[in-house]
Amino acid sequence: AAFEAMGYLPLEAGTALQVGEAEQLMVPAGLPEGFVWRGAVLPDAPQPDCAADGPCPELMPSIGRVAAPGGDEIRVNAAYLVATDGSGGLVILAQLSTDPGDRVSVKAFHAGGGRQLGLIIEPADADIALSFLVADKIQQDPVVMLGDGAVSYAGTWSLSGDWNDEDGWINVVWERDDAVYHLYGQDITFEELIEMATAMVAP
Repeated sequence: AAFEAMGYLPLEAGTALQVGEAEQLMVPAGLPEGFVWRGAVLPDAPQPDCAADGPCPELMPSIGRVAAPGGDEIRVNAAYLVATDGSGGLVILAQLSTDPGDRVSVKAFHAGGGRQLGLIIEPADADIALSFLVADKIQQDPVVMLGDGAVSYAGTWSLSGDWNDEDGWINVVWERDDAVYHLYGQDITFEELIEMATAMVAP
C-alpha cells in the first residue's frame, strides 16, 4: 500500500505507455515470481515520490540534455518501468532513444545505495545514434536470441563515473526499433532477466 500512497500504481502487462510523440513502451509480461510492476517514469512526466520503506529507486530526470559542439543541445529520451517483489528484489526496464540526427554515449549509473539511478550523457562521434557504455574491464556475454550486439554483464556505473561491481546489479542490453533497452535488477538471476527480454522481442 505504501507504493500506491506515494504515487506508484501497479501496471498491467500489455499496457502501452506513450513515450514522446511517436514511441510507445509496452509493459511486458514474464516477471519473476513474486514481482509486480510498480510504476513508470516517462519523458516529460512528473515523477512520483519514492516509498521510504520500499526498494523503489528515486529515478533521476527522465530526459537528459547535454551541450553539443556549437552550443546545440542533444538529449536522450529515457522511460523506466520499475518492478519489486516487496522483499528487496528489484527489476528495472529502461527504453532509451535519441532525437533524429543526435549522436550520444550513455552510462547507466546507480547511487545512494542503488536507490538513485539515471544516465551520464556525453556527445559522441559515432556511426550509431546511441552508444551504451560499460567499463572496459567487464566481461560481456552475447545474448544471441536478442539479436546482434545484445549482451549481459554484471555491475554498474556510479554517479562519479567509477565502476561498481559489488552491489549485485546484473544487466541485459539489446537494440530494437531504433531504441536501446536496458533490463537490469538485483536479487534475481541472469536466466530470469534473459527470459523476460526474450519474451519482449518474440514475434
